[in-house]
Amino acid sequence: MGFSHIKEVRADFKDRMVWWVAKLKNQRMKILDDLWVEFILCWMIFDAYLTEISKSGTDRKKLDYFYQNDSELKSYMLSQPEALCGYGETLKTYELVVNMRPGAGDNAGKVVMNTESLEEILEVIYQIRCNLFHGSKNIKNSRDYELVKIGKNFLRRFFIDTWMTGI
Repeated sequence: MGFSHIKEVRADFKDRMVWWVAKLKNQRMKILDDLWVEFILCWMIFDAYLTEISKSGTDRKKLDYFYQNDSELKSYMLSQPEALCGYGETLKTYELVVNMRPGAGDNAGKVVMNTESLEEILEVIYQIRCNLFHGSKNIKNSRDYELVKIGKNFLRRFFIDTWMTGI
């Protein structure tokens, strides 16, 4: 699992990611029993990749770089339109994913309108990430649980389990 097929990142980055992906896949750590922790690790690895390719320091700049530039991962994601659309359709059924930060306003948040839009899907997953990281997601709330699960599954499907490991 040396990520040798990935050309756009440095060797030292690949070495660091091998360790984090191994942690994520370590059954003995019982991470797979904790959806919250698994999502956080998946996002952390994805964020490290975005930082590496964009050389940016803020989440917004990293995501904007990803949307506006070609990358191996983006090409891979877009080459899987059925799977991408499936996640888009699922997220669309949840309608607005509210920005749960205090003072964000009543209708602040993200929604998938175009189920084929990688940017819209990632923006909703990023909103899920923000809500989770900032403590607004409740594991006892079935909607929150399902949204975190969808986000985790998306990151695992497109980034960790297939593209990064070259499956």
